[in-house]
Amino acid sequence: MESELFSAAIALVERRTPDFGKLHLQYSGYQLVPESKLLPPSLKFPLTNLASGRQLSLSFIRYVQPRAHYGASIARAGSGSFLLENWLLIHPEVREHPISTVDGENPALLQGFDRFLDDVLTLVEKHLQPCLDGSYWENVPFDWGPYK
Repeated sequence: MESELFSAAIALVERRTPDFGKLHLQYSGYQLVPESKLLPPSLKFPLTNLASGRQLSLSFIRYVQPRAHYGASIARAGSGSFLLENWLLIHPEVREHPISTVDGENPALLQGFDRFLDDVLTLVEKHLQPCLDGSYWENVPFDWGPYK
């Protein structure tokens, strides 16, 4: 069941490859991240701006039925990265907020991931393209939330 869900999530990202390409981001395949003590198995989708070396990384994490979490981060070569959700916390003027968690069976989880991909594409196009192209970098603090 999980492999079917992961295969469908991979297909959704691969279908969007031309859209990411228009934003100068090259998709080089997915990575299966094995289960750890804290997280279940997940998928990571690195998209790289070859000119700047900066990377947008998308994540699809499948928790115990029926929940999935989606995430995005931006990293620059050498050092420095930030989570998209933390960037949004310091930019309250930004109206686009990708969903990050969906409850439900597989069709709902995939629909949520597809919507998340739409939202991330919009955020990059409207707000984060210069960061990925290398013309600026923003130091975004990590929000530890209740784990402080």
